[in-house]
Amino acid sequence: MTLTPEQMEWRAKGIGASDARRLMEGDGASLWLEKKGLQAPEDLSYVLPVQMGVWTERHNLEWFAQETGMRIHYENLQRKHHEHPWMRCTLDGTTSDSIPIECKHVNAFSKMPDVLAKYYPQLQHQMGVTGAITCYLSVFIGTLKWEYEKVARDPFYINELITLERKFWLSLADETMPE
Repeated sequence: MTLTPEQMEWRAKGIGASDARRLMEGDGASLWLEKKGLQAPEDLSYVLPVQMGVWTERHNLEWFAQETGMRIHYENLQRKHHEHPWMRCTLDGTTSDSIPIECKHVNAFSKMPDVLAKYYPQLQHQMGVTGAITCYLSVFIGTLKWEYEKVARDPFYINELITLERKFWLSLADETMPE
């Protein structure tokens, strides 16, 4: 499964949740080259763990609904920040009261605190974009375990993200690669 041309265009016009994670991990230079069209993004079409997550996303949402009793929306939900239009996200799903749900499928040896730490920037970015005060991380761990975590909005972290993302976005405009 690959992104549609429309999804690729949407992502090119801003900083998404996956981009936020890369920026927080210090991968700004590589991301900058991709956003400028000077380097192709990594082709994840044949990366099995990534494709497992893509293929199980819908089932993950259905499992989340079954296990929590919450009603969810599955549609491809693209959002952008009301003040910073370069801040964007595509949500995997939402609850009926618009709480974002992020789905992941990780290896059987993963621990939920580690998964949460890895995707924390992505989750906070989504809450920053949508204005949500909480979100859910729904995780298949291997093939034998499912866990979910309700994550609270961290306004200090989101401010740090906005500052970093603004700086990155301005670096694209003024042709200055970040360090």
